[in-house]
Amino acid sequence: MEEHKLIFALSSYHNLVNNGRMPKIAGIVLGHLGLWGVGIASDEGTIKMKKIAKGGKRTLQVIMHDLKDRVADKGVVVISHCENELFAHNLKEAVISQYPDYQVKIMPTRGLCSYYAEKGGIIVGF
Repeated sequence: MEEHKLIFALSSYHNLVNNGRMPKIAGIVLGHLGLWGVGIASDEGTIKMKKIAKGGKRTLQVIMHDLKDRVADKGVVVISHCENELFAHNLKEAVISQYPDYQVKIMPTRGLCSYYAEKGGIIVGF
């Protein structure tokens, strides 16, 4: 697991607010402005927010930049989406254009991942 990396993008902050990880007013404002929260699983095993991105295009750029910075040598990327197949396919195309030899798999989130990602969320493992 030490060699695996994770980045996620959330378009909804409902669960973060309900779990006390974000002030309610911040969650409301970010959600209404269409801002995505992009975070990573750190090497220490914690979750860190990396950036706040406006819209899908900018979110995709942030994810691709992180992938370039922390790329694993395994050549496999798994994109898990919560009812956001279009974004997942756009991200897959971006990864393949940058890393043509990589295997990229898209799958829907399930169970607890669906709960935390919420509708529109993306989780990327590499």
